[in-house]
Amino acid sequence: MTRSVIRQGFQEDIMTISEAARFVGVLPLTLRNWEKKGMLRPFRTLGGHRRFRKSDLERITNAGCAPSAIPGA
Repeated sequence: MTRSVIRQGFQEDIMTISEAARFVGVLPLTLRNWEKKGMLRPFRTLGGHRRFRKSDLERITNAGCAPSAIPGA
């Protein structure tokens, strides 16, 4: 379930790592690796859990890094 967060007057869609992985079409481990490489910058909850912005995930898929961006994949 995607959550909407309102910050400083605008709304963002936020996803857990599992939701983000499904959205992009990769494994959660891939998202962790992309974070290590600096391709994604999720933020962390107070409990240390990663949260991904939908806009960041769309940027990755539009850049051709994710399988969902590859025709026929």
